[in-house]
Amino acid sequence: MESEDQEFLTNLGRHIPDRAGALVWPLISDFSFNLKVTNERVTKHGDYRMPLRKGQPHKISVNATLNSYAFLLTLIHEIAHMHAYEFFGKRIKPHGQEWKQIFATIADPFLAAHIWPEDIEEVLRNYFRNPKASSGADPKLVKVLHKYDDNQDLTVEDIEEGELFLLANRNGRWFKKGAKRRTRYLCKELETGRNFTIHGLAKIVVENE
Repeated sequence: MESEDQEFLTNLGRHIPDRAGALVWPLISDFSFNLKVTNERVTKHGDYRMPLRKGQPHKISVNATLNSYAFLLTLIHEIAHMHAYEFFGKRIKPHGQEWKQIFATIADPFLAAHIWPEDIEEVLRNYFRNPKASSGADPKLVKVLHKYDDNQDLTVEDIEEGELFLLANRNGRWFKKGAKRRTRYLCKELETGRNFTIHGLAKIVVENE
């Protein structure tokens, strides 16, 4: 392994669990791509951009604020997009069967090596039977990954119906928590009186903080 490659893995190792780097390397060593560890984005944990022209690198980004287990899962998610593009071309659906099969296949060695803690691994084994376009679409997965965050933020489901809250990372919009609808809650924005459905695991700041 060349020094630049070793430096890349050393830097990546700051964001992923121990022993994961050795399993990530075979998935990326044959490809030309740029990895960017970026500031937190509210709408997504990671991103993949295919090459615009032949010879250009793939581009992958992952949020720096993710804990190491969520970071690894997001990284593998985006690497699966890169593999799907290389093997099947750009005409496939972004999160279609080709991507799902590749995602589950390349994740298998990580599960076999027990890189994730037992509680996360248990949820992931079910998740990989039919991976979703976003890990945030699976409430059980979001909840078990959230347990390993450095900052245990409050979520909508942590507070009582009728309590007021601000959505974290949003611009000062106050809401009143309402009734539950499956994984979301019907919440009223105080300023406008409009109702919004907000995911139960959305991070919030409560009124008395």
